[in-house]
Amino acid sequence: MIFFPSISLSRIIDGKDVVAMARTGSGKTAAFLIPILERLKKREQRGPRVVILSPTRELAIQTAKFTNDLSKFCNLSVAVILGGDSLDNQVQIFIFFH
Repeated sequence: MIFFPSISLSRIIDGKDVVAMARTGSGKTAAFLIPILERLKKREQRGPRVVILSPTRELAIQTAKFTNDLSKFCNLSVAVILGGDSLDNQVQIFIFFH
């Protein structure tokens, strides 16, 4: 499956910015997560290393679930922090994972 034209995917892998639009289910999330996971696997560090901002709660949760699925063999933790939820509870979740 090709997510975007190959030039776009190579730009993402090289760490360059890409703006893309595509239909639901076309692989946009995988297209940006796979290069991120590849870089995280190569550099072992503690603490937060990536922040992914989502425009909606539903998309944030969906992205977190997909990230967990893709990274289950990478020894990474994923935490979702949402606006409108108790900050105390979210900080405790964040501390637990890190």
